[in-house]
Amino acid sequence: MDILQFFLAYILLFGLGLFVVLLSHMLPPIREFVDAMRILVIKMMMTTIPDPLYKVLNKSIHHLLYTRNPLVQILSIFLMLLGNAVYIVEILPILYAFKPGECHILLTPIILLVLTLGPFYLSCVSDPGRISSSFEASVWNLVYKPDGVMFMEGNYCRTCKQLKPARSKHCNMCGYCVCRFDHHCLWTNNCVGGGNLRYFVLFLISLQMMVAHGIYRGTEALVLVAKHSGFLEGSLPLDESNGKHIPINFYYSLIENLFLHQPIGTLLVTSLILLFVLIGLLMFYHVMLILNNQTTNERYKVALLSQNTENGKVQGQEDNRAHKEDLNQNQVKSQAPLTIAQASMYSSKHSSNSKTNFSSRDSQNKTVKDLDMFYDRGFLVNVKEVLFPRLDYCAIKLKLKQHRKSPIPHGRNE
Repeated sequence: MDILQFFLAYILLFGLGLFVVLLSHMLPPIREFVDAMRILVIKMMMTTIPDPLYKVLNKSIHHLLYTRNPLVQILSIFLMLLGNAVYIVEILPILYAFKPGECHILLTPIILLVLTLGPFYLSCVSDPGRISSSFEASVWNLVYKPDGVMFMEGNYCRTCKQLKPARSKHCNMCGYCVCRFDHHCLWTNNCVGGGNLRYFVLFLISLQMMVAHGIYRGTEALVLVAKHSGFLEGSLPLDESNGKHIPINFYYSLIENLFLHQPIGTLLVTSLILLFVLIGLLMFYHVMLILNNQTTNERYKVALLSQNTENGKVQGQEDNRAHKEDLNQNQVKSQAPLTIAQASMYSSKHSSNSKTNFSSRDSQNKTVKDLDMFYDRGFLVNVKEVLFPRLDYCAIKLKLKQHRKSPIPHGRNE
């Protein structure tokens, strides 16, 4: 294979792999593309691989991607360490050879690597916002009011056997409901939710900084090699028809000579450039979600609901009665730590958690734009909600605990 063809094939395959791994959770079209590719790969495996081997591979892939295990987490750390190791072995000697008077190891891989691994560790071990009791679920249901379309009033999780607050979702991989659920991240082996979104975004920012520094230093090293080795001054053999030299194309000459003399360094810089673009898209996506007070789960719901619109208005969803029928009504009442009287007393006080408030009667009149802006509380409050995710929760929790100690009027209990 020609070197340029190999280079382009590497860019295509590596870029496609990064695209699927990093951006597959963002939008329904991307998910549909990933699902179609997965089905295609499964069909190819079924027709080309013997059944015993296929069963082993299928079981291994399912365990790797659809169960909570530390294998991808370990792979994440390995890849970060590997990239810095290649930088030390391949790039630093070139920089010191041509610029011996400068210090090239101070910022990376030491400082930037630590700054990246710190938020990564916090994203892995921190609580994403697990809803572990009915009381917590009741409090979160007051922090975020149901919009009546994406999140219905009174929904229950049939797995956790408790109230499912607005903006929450049950994660099948983790086995519990997560408040302000965004997505489950395979790389951190943890959900990304209201409790740890700040660490996840900080990890993306620090990773982007480390990748950018690697691109800068790696490109600098390759440019130094190209200049001092005369890669751009060569020519092909004489053309026998006219006796003249055939000049080498600039880009072809550069790529060919760099691959021949610095193959690992060239692949490293190319990979980092692709990684920089895709991580940048992922980082920009999550920053925009924070500024609009949205989650990936909500974006996905809005995208699906927008396909079922009438005159620009989203059709309201019916209550999920199947979830309620799975629960014994007496059990639900015995588990619920708040009465309707208690909850309603505070729901009006904290209903200002969105710019646009709707009652369940207005669900049929909501537009896609209304749903997009439902939880938007303004720039400062949106950012504060991510940086300090439990402020509103703790305030409402304290008032509810104080109120529960006071007697409830007879006949108001549910």
